[in-house]
Amino acid sequence: MPASSTSAGAPEPRLGLVVLTMLLAACVGSPTSTPSTSSASIAASPGPPRTPVPTLAFPTSLPASATLAVDSWAKVVVDRLNIRERAGTDAPSLGLLPTGSAGMIAAGPVEADGYDWYALAAPGLPYASGCATNQDPSILDCPIWFGWVASSDGQGNPWIVPAELECPAAPTTIAQVTGIQPGVRLACFGSRPLDFAGMIDLIPGDGYYPFAWEPRWLADPLDAFGLGVEDPTHSFYSPTTPWPFLPLRFPNGPYAGWERGDLVQIRGHFDDPAATTCHISPPDFPGSVPDPNFLVFSCRERFVVEQVTVTGHYDLPDQDQYSP
Repeated sequence: MPASSTSAGAPEPRLGLVVLTMLLAACVGSPTSTPSTSSASIAASPGPPRTPVPTLAFPTSLPASATLAVDSWAKVVVDRLNIRERAGTDAPSLGLLPTGSAGMIAAGPVEADGYDWYALAAPGLPYASGCATNQDPSILDCPIWFGWVASSDGQGNPWIVPAELECPAAPTTIAQVTGIQPGVRLACFGSRPLDFAGMIDLIPGDGYYPFAWEPRWLADPLDAFGLGVEDPTHSFYSPTTPWPFLPLRFPNGPYAGWERGDLVQIRGHFDDPAATTCHISPPDFPGSVPDPNFLVFSCRERFVVEQVTVTGHYDLPDQDQYSP
């Protein structure tokens, strides 16, 4: 049986994702002040004056495509399908996908070893959520995988097929948008403009990597402001309560005058065209690096700001005042 169907023993699972864990300190303090108001308007990039978002035909579902294609949804129709680091039967296995596993095709087809291979991206998890893993660690039940799968046995029997995706309603709040799986947001909303109100609660941090993310404003996992709900009792820095939280990316650099606690109106989009340029530098870094297709896909899932209006401010406790 071909290596793609994985009946000859379970491979050692390896995750092909970049996992960034932020250790959060505990308890939220209660602010003593009420929000002040202002009407300062900040343009994240040059453009026309802010206008209402037009009533767009956000899809209620994405029908299955006629064939497997990049950006279409696909599902696994065999059990224990091998997903690999790259196209080819000699590529290291990341694990096994059970029947019904579904995701977006991020790249392909690539012909290797007599099979057509596609990069398949799981939809991911909503913010601040998790999932139970299989007792067999080689079975990838949790939808956070990314890798290459063979599309069929080469004799007309498919292993993955086009699939329909039911789309949620277009989100209008931070809680709604962060409650949707990142891959589903990308597939259903694409680059359509979305408006949200929220509170700035996270200022970009610095991390050490042995390579550079390019373009940094979009590719660097830590180079993002954080937009939370307009509620000072819910903070990014408190693990006591799940908090809706949306990282923000700025193509021309963020406004330097922002402070934690600023209340803002945001307009932006997913699937920015610059995502296709995401890469690491130098490209021949000898250590372990993410799949280039994964880098591009991750950048496409990020929310890029078009316009910002500051409407008020909450005085929040300093970050170091949150005690464990």
